[in-house]
Amino acid sequence: EEQSPVHNLTDEEKAADVIGDDITDEDKVEAEHREDVQKKVSAKIFSGVRQSKFKHLKCKTLHRSTHIENIRKLDRTVPGESNFFVANKARCVVPIEGSGGLLSVFELNSPGKLPDTGIPVLEHHTKVTDYAWDPFNDNRLVVACDDAKIWVWEIPKNGLTETLTTPKGTLLGHMEKIYFVVFHPLARDIIVTSAYDMTVRIWDLAEMKEVIQLMEHQDQVFCAAWSPDGKYLCTVCKDGKIRIFNPRKSPNPIMEGPGPDGPRGARAVFVLEGNYLFVSGFDKQSRRMIFLYDTGDLSQPLYEDSIDESPAILIPYYDEDSNTVFLSGRGNGQLYAYEVATEEPYLFPLATTKFTTPSQAFAFLPKYLCDVKNVEFAKAYRLTQTTVEPVSFTVPRVRLEFFQDDLFPDTRVTWEPTMTSKEWLAGSNQQPRSISLKPKDMTPLSLAPKETHKVKKFDSYNPETYKTDEQKKEELLSAMTNKLSKQEDPLPQDLAEGVDEDEWDD
Repeated sequence: EEQSPVHNLTDEEKAADVIGDDITDEDKVEAEHREDVQKKVSAKIFSGVRQSKFKHLKCKTLHRSTHIENIRKLDRTVPGESNFFVANKARCVVPIEGSGGLLSVFELNSPGKLPDTGIPVLEHHTKVTDYAWDPFNDNRLVVACDDAKIWVWEIPKNGLTETLTTPKGTLLGHMEKIYFVVFHPLARDIIVTSAYDMTVRIWDLAEMKEVIQLMEHQDQVFCAAWSPDGKYLCTVCKDGKIRIFNPRKSPNPIMEGPGPDGPRGARAVFVLEGNYLFVSGFDKQSRRMIFLYDTGDLSQPLYEDSIDESPAILIPYYDEDSNTVFLSGRGNGQLYAYEVATEEPYLFPLATTKFTTPSQAFAFLPKYLCDVKNVEFAKAYRLTQTTVEPVSFTVPRVRLEFFQDDLFPDTRVTWEPTMTSKEWLAGSNQQPRSISLKPKDMTPLSLAPKETHKVKKFDSYNPETYKTDEQKKEELLSAMTNKLSKQEDPLPQDLAEGVDEDEWDD
């Protein structure tokens, strides 16, 4: 069989033929496109090598003696818009199955096994949909219900000793079931809620009345998040849009853009001093997605990525001192973490924590409760099906006798209010003070003396004193010869004189 002429060409001729004049403009464009794609992929891979101080964060569950155990009949039907589990430094709230919307309030300083029956609860006349602790008052709890009422509870200082059915007050204004309730980060007594009536309302708990109502939402509002300076409010809506409001100036959004495609829920949190917006949600194929937006331009995300496939909404918590976002989902056994940065690709994955049992939710605590001596940069409580377990997030370090000031910058005091509700409504923007977390008896690592160089295994090598195998062999033979040749005293038989030769004759 006769071969094709191309088989008789040399490699150089084949290459010359490929890049000859027969290449069309379309081929050139396609080749350039492939080259651009390869460059982008290479750049993304290279940029992901960024070194992070928190890359190898370690999550540790504290000793069992600190756990609250034997939680019975955990109610997992609370809507996905809710955080499901909330805690402050004194107590936590857990939903319990039963008619009337039951909430258990556990004292965190009294761990141990709970009794099987007789635990006092907060009882509502209808199902609860969300609840939040006042960040400036460890005794005040606000609960939203599906009968459009907002209940304001004052928990006794010593905890619940009996079932309570009458709150300190209630708020009425929404026309339908409420989705969520969120406290203002700086102003006392200010909360924001949203309901099936597609309105977002801001309330003053000092006056127990509605003060602002935001419009423009065409569908269910999944979530709301305050900017860290307390000026702006972001919402993510089921209509596929993200909106940012300046609520004290206008009920209409000052900016909006496309959000997650999926109708299954979303969460948002301001990051990097409010200049960026981190959003978690779903795509059209129901995969869980994360996005990062520039708050100055919501037209498209700066970054987006898929995490996995799961029906649970990823709930973000942002630690502003380490620029770390923690992501947890109801019923998941993993906790994801990302560092947020201003350079591409903006989100850098950190170590993922895997638990032996599924997590129902996490509740993170204020920064000042962290044990900085053990390099603990975040602390939380984890809710499982039957327990509440404290978890600690640390960074591996060697010189623990020094305060790791590169990991612990001065932190904002977010656990104290900077304004009253009246001052905020009047236009005040008082920002929180910052404090150092350095203990008085510790020296900053930046001021620590430099460590002396420790001699390692191969540091003693000196080429001038290095000996070859032949040299070592000669030295060994010489040493053996010298040892054998040294005889201080002759042996007696060496001194004995022999007989004459004729004496040997018979």
